Amino acid sequence: MSEKGEHARWEEAEEEEKEWDEKGRGEKWARDPLSSATWAIILILAGCILLVANLGMTPFITPTNSWNWILLMAGAVLLLQILLRLAVPEWRRPVGGLLMLALILLVIGVGAVLGLESTWPLVLIAIGVAILIGGLLRPRF
Repeated sequence: MSEKGEHARWEEAEEEEKEWDEKGRGEKWARDPLSSATWAIILILAGCILLVANLGMTPFITPTNSWNWILLMAGAVLLLQILLRLAVPEWRRPVGGLLMLALILLVIGVGAVLGLESTWPLVLIAIGVAILIGGLLRPRF
């Protein structure tokens, strides 16, 4: 590709970015305090769970099952973020992918904590089938 063609592509990309920011979308999503707080809470919870497991402070959180609890708590925190996004108009944005991640983490965590390790593959299959059916039944315009 010629140097002029490359330069034209860069200019087009810069124009699209300016349009995006002028509409307020780029800056709105770039400064998302809820997402930052969610991941910070997940890291803090993970650290607390690992500390509790290593110190032997509870009989049900042990070093061998601590990651199950971390996945369970991460799924719960992500689910809380989804509920907040749906409830507060300023924080609204698409939550479909986040919902899938939250459900997968919850199911893996709950299944492992309760001793039902074979449940999470069934959930993955169900989510895949739901996506497939949703894509096939979506109206075409």
